[in-house]
This record gives sequence, C-alpha cells and structure tokens, in this order.
Amino acid sequence: MKAEQIQPGRGLVAAPQAEAAYEGARVLTDGGNAADALVTAAFVQGVVDPHRCGIGGFGCATLFFNEPAGSGRPLSIDFHGRAGSRARPDVWAGLFEAETPDGFGYLVEGKVNDVGYQAITVPGMVAGVAEIHSRFGKLPWAELIERAIPYAEDGFRVTPELANFWIRPGLFGRVSTRDRLSHTETGR
Repeated sequence: MKAEQIQPGRGLVAAPQAEAAYEGARVLTDGGNAADALVTAAFVQGVVDPHRCGIGGFGCATLFFNEPAGSGRPLSIDFHGRAGSRARPDVWAGLFEAETPDGFGYLVEGKVNDVGYQAITVPGMVAGVAEIHSRFGKLPWAELIERAIPYAEDGFRVTPELANFWIRPGLFGRVSTRDRLSHTETGR
C-alpha cells in the first residue's frame, strides 16, 4: 500500500483490509460518491482478501443517499448467490446434522453444502455492486474497478491475520480454507 496520506473530507470508507479502505477513500477525494467508493473498495477487497469479498461471492447492502437519486430513504439491495437450475429443495434431505454453533449455517453430512459441486451458487456480487453503481454512482465503472488491478498484478502485503485465515482449522464445524482449496486433485 502506498504511504500517501489522504486529506480528510466528507466521508469515510471502512473495509476489512486497509488497501480496500484506502482506495475507496481515494475515490472520494477524486470526486466520487459513496457508491463509487463502495465499488472500488469491493473490487480491491476481492483481490487482497478474496475469501471475505470477491467476485465469486454474494452480499447485501443497506444504503442511504440524500441525493435526488436516493430520495433520502434507506434502501436494501440483496445480491445473494442463486442455486443452479438442477437444485431441488430436498437435495440434502436426510443429511442435515445440526445448525452451526454460531447460527450462520448448517452442518450437513459429508459437508456437501460447504465443499464440492453441490455447494456452488451463481455469484451475485458483481451484479449487486453494478446495480448500486448504475443507480447511484457518478464516476465511470471502469475507472473504479481498475484501481484493483495493481494489487492483482504487483501483489500486496499478506498480513499475519490473512495468512492465518488461509491455514487455520475450520470454525464452528465448517471446512477450513486449506481443506476447501485442496478438495480436488487440482487443488492439491
């Protein structure tokens, strides 16, 4: 990450990784608005920490814009993953074991809902972020996402916390990142 300091203004960008917050804040100082900063921060975050925010994921956003396009009311946009065309409501019938201790998932026999082809959904992240940008963004889309390219091409500092995330055991009964990545022969 560059050592350049960003001048304070009217806005704040928060993200799990400093690079994403930094680039989002640069968008604000370059004349972008909160929606533009969200786009940049999301794509940079997807490069430097793809397990938490990436183009293969999903999400939701609660927005509030006083600008004319936002009408001064809160708005929620969900962009969750969608099940494939052959998915059925009973696909894991009889395989349910328990809810995860943290309450944010389910343990299914063989962990087929967490790893492998049955766990795949059609990602919604890019479509969701694009929807936010099309409704509220000011700056060109390409200008916003290109800020992630240097991190992909030139690399970035892997923090101890991020390295630990890649190697730690799975939490709350979930599959670890290491096991998820080595699930197939190609991953090993």
